[in-house]
Amino acid sequence: MVRITRLFGLALIAVSIYACVTALSFPSPYYAFALGLILGLCSFVMVVLSFIRKLPEGEDVPIKFGKGEFNVVKTILLTLIYIICMRPLGFIISSTVFMIVLMWTLNYRKIIWLVVVSLPFVTATYLFFNNIIRVRLPSGPLPF
Repeated sequence: MVRITRLFGLALIAVSIYACVTALSFPSPYYAFALGLILGLCSFVMVVLSFIRKLPEGEDVPIKFGKGEFNVVKTILLTLIYIICMRPLGFIISSTVFMIVLMWTLNYRKIIWLVVVSLPFVTATYLFFNNIIRVRLPSGPLPF
């Protein structure tokens, strides 16, 4: 378990370095650069703590993969698919489908409830970004 924490921490440090370097190419890099630094700092602390807190000799904590962990993996995979589909399908279609599928995989099975929750939320988010703060979201095949 300690080795997994160290490897994950080192991987996050690499991601934070990439985020900081990439942020420097933005017109206004401060916010993205600060997030990269925060990620790097938290990852560094995680690696240091994995060296400080060692398990007693002979004790190894088995990795249990239960329902909660499986839900986390499903959510991460669905989020990656959502990110990939955002540009070709557009924000409205991909976000609506993402919310419905995510809630369905997390055992919310009432179809009407899934639609009633996802459509107003996605619509309100789109209108907020598009009209109030004037950030264009991917439109995909939709004409607006």
